[in-house]
Amino acid sequence: MTFNNWSRREIGRLAAAGLVGASSRGQGARITARQVSGQPIYVIPETTLGGARREVQTKLNVRSARMVGDPNLRVTRVGRGGHCIAQCMAMAPNVDVVIGGEVREWETVEYFRDSVATGERKGLIVLPHEGGEEAGMEECARWVRGFVTEVPIEFIASGDPFWIPQPSHEVRTAPTKRLETV
Repeated sequence: MTFNNWSRREIGRLAAAGLVGASSRGQGARITARQVSGQPIYVIPETTLGGARREVQTKLNVRSARMVGDPNLRVTRVGRGGHCIAQCMAMAPNVDVVIGGEVREWETVEYFRDSVATGERKGLIVLPHEGGEEAGMEECARWVRGFVTEVPIEFIASGDPFWIPQPSHEVRTAPTKRLETV
């Protein structure tokens, strides 16, 4: 999957949704969006959940993008979730992956983990606060420069405050075995 060749308008829509960096502009591949319950669903070129996470992490320049789900899950439909579980749950039935910033881990992450464990083919990508907003703020600074000329307008990135240490021991991961439903 590549965001580099999408048109400026398409990148603007995705940047506003916190999905890709606002500075990625160009021409090329098509993204389509449709509305479900007032929220856009983006249809993107097929990739994997792991590939989508890496692409979003790279484009937003964040170290701490995390995911729930099978990294090999095929993804074409992407939705934006909010901070609260209700926003993510409303989007989940309509997409392959929900991308949310600052989701409440004690509810949203567990909801997706349970969904995956019961056999649903879903994914969740969790972004840090800055990852979901910096692209929009960069675009906002560019926009304001167009009509405010009396003072300099500059975007100042705050960056991802988190760093990921390398474990000094083997880290246990949750089982990926599918749970049987009764």
